[in-house]
Amino acid sequence: MLVTIVLAGGEGKRMKSEIPKVLNTIKNKPMIHYVIQKALEINSDKIFIVVGKHEIEIKNSIYLGFPNDYTKFYFITQTDALGTGDAVKNCLPYTTTFDIFTKILILSADVPSIGIETLNELIKYDNAVLTHTKNNPFGCGRILLDEYGYIERIVEEKDCIEKQYLIELINCGIYVCTLKTLQLTMQIKNMNTASEYYLTDLIELGYNSGSLFKSVELPKVKSFEFFNINTYEELEIAKHILE
Repeated sequence: MLVTIVLAGGEGKRMKSEIPKVLNTIKNKPMIHYVIQKALEINSDKIFIVVGKHEIEIKNSIYLGFPNDYTKFYFITQTDALGTGDAVKNCLPYTTTFDIFTKILILSADVPSIGIETLNELIKYDNAVLTHTKNNPFGCGRILLDEYGYIERIVEEKDCIEKQYLIELINCGIYVCTLKTLQLTMQIKNMNTASEYYLTDLIELGYNSGSLFKSVELPKVKSFEFFNINTYEELEIAKHILE
């Protein structure tokens, strides 16, 4: 079974939009609809959509856009914006009847250009992170690999030490793992500069417990696929990407 979690609880403060960020449209379609459509096309059995204070608007938009698939949707409210780790942890109570080897794909609602081929490649693995080599990795989490090519941990840029700034392999923010691995999110702490629960900490927890994450690298020719939207300028760029 494949379960997809779509993170849609961010407030989108940089966009300063009158509507929820993920409902801003690209070619007359809300950006989150592109992500939901991709989740359906890779045959997700269930789709968990994590929402914040805009739950009603997002829920209505998705039910209207996908009337034939409503039984697959589960809306999970993140009451406080405590980070991506907290958002995913809130999904665990809805997984108690699932096999521990159920695959969980984690997507962001503001990355509408991710490709089907890329997702199908990622979900071949039990535990994997979509990564990319970027000459100018400013603003991105850095991937630290061990000698065998498995990911030891991901360091958010704000927490990097000097030599880690030079790492060019970055986190695209798209993950797959088994439910057994996902349960390790219960151990995530908020001991960082933002006092948030980082989902990226799951990778180190997995590494230390034997649930190793593979780096699945997105080719340079597909770098546009992990373009996330935070401003109106980026929304305009996304319109060209999705043409």
